Amino acid sequence: AKLYSMAITIVFRGDFEGTEYIPGELDVKLTNGDRPIQTKKNSNRVSMLEIGHVNPEDRVPSTLEQLGRLVLRHEPKSEVIESGLFGLSIKANASSKYSISISGLFACDAFSEVKREIGRMKATHRESLSLSDNSRALDTSIRLIERKLRIAEDRLVKEAQAQCDRCENEIEKLDMELDFRDELDDNGAFLIEKLKVKEVEYIHWRSLRSRRLNARDELKSQLKNLIHEKSLTNQKSSLLSKELNANKPKLSAAASFLWGHEKSASIMAQFDTRSSE
Repeated sequence: AKLYSMAITIVFRGDFEGTEYIPGELDVKLTNGDRPIQTKKNSNRVSMLEIGHVNPEDRVPSTLEQLGRLVLRHEPKSEVIESGLFGLSIKANASSKYSISISGLFACDAFSEVKREIGRMKATHRESLSLSDNSRALDTSIRLIERKLRIAEDRLVKEAQAQCDRCENEIEKLDMELDFRDELDDNGAFLIEKLKVKEVEYIHWRSLRSRRLNARDELKSQLKNLIHEKSLTNQKSSLLSKELNANKPKLSAAASFLWGHEKSASIMAQFDTRSSE
C-alpha cells in the first residue's frame, strides 16, 4: 500500500528547574534517506533531502497550562509517497519530554479512486445546481422588494408627506384667522372647531407617514440583506464551478483509461452545467 500523505505529531512538555517551569522547545526535521543530495559543488559530502513542513496552526507552544504540539506534514503535490527510508531528527533547545505518533492517508487503487472522485464531483455538481436555484430565487425576491420599495417611496411616503404639508398649511392659515376672532360674530368658535378637526387629521397623517417611513426602511434593509446573500451565493457557486472545471480533465482522462472514451463521455455529461440550465 502507498500513502498519499503522512503526518508526524509530536506532543511535548518542558521540565522544572527547582520551582520554575521551563517550557519545552523542539525543532524537527524529516529527511528522505533514499534521496541524498550533494551539499556543496565539487564536494563528496552528501546530506539527506529534507522534506515536509510545519504549518503555523500546527505549532502549539508548551506552557505550564498546556502541552506543546508540532505536526510535521509530508504531502507530495502530484504523487504518492514512495517506499523508502525516512529519518526524523528532533532537537531539543530546552529540557523536554515528548511522544511521537505517525498517521497517513492511504492511496487506493485507480478504480476505487476514480469512483470516489465521481462521487465527490456529483455532490459538488448537485450543490452547484442548488446554489444556482437559490440565486434565481433571490433574484425574484430582490425584484419583488425593489417593486415594493418604489411604491413605498414614490407613492405612499410622498402621499403621506403631501397630506402632512397640506394639514400644516391649513392649520397655520386657521391660526392666522383666529388672530382676528374678536371681529367674528361667534368669537371664532367655528374656526376653533375646524382647527381641532385639522389637528386630528394632521396627527393621523403624521402617524401614517412615520409607519410608512419605517416600512420603507425595513424594505431597504431586506433588500440590502438579499443582495448580500446573493453575492455570497454567486461567489460560492463560482468557486464550485471552478473546482468542477479544474477536475473535469483529470477525471475524464482517468475514466477514459479505465472504461474507454464512450463511457467517459457518458460520465462527464453528468457534469455539463449547460445541459442542466
